[in-house]
Amino acid sequence: MRTVEDLRNGRKPIADARRVTVQLRPMHIGPECTAVKDHRLSPRELDVLRALVGGLSYKMIAAELRISFETVRSHMKCIYQKMQVNNNTAAVAKAIHEGLVAA
Repeated sequence: MRTVEDLRNGRKPIADARRVTVQLRPMHIGPECTAVKDHRLSPRELDVLRALVGGLSYKMIAAELRISFETVRSHMKCIYQKMQVNNNTAAVAKAIHEGLVAA
């Protein structure tokens, strides 16, 4: 319920995930190439994930990366499976916590 109210008031749930994971982030974040191997994310999936962490919607990610909305959805489905998460907030939180992307 709170998420629906937050959305109505212009707050983004992703921002909450980012705020929570800042405390969980390791002190030293290694090179991205190492982190990518951990979940076997493709370079393009990592681009999509970075954009999502940046607060972009799927539509905005599609425009930014010059791919279709459906391609973004397809990448996100793969990201969910590889990272073993089931929603955007969990993907963002895990990506930041594990050092896949910068907050």
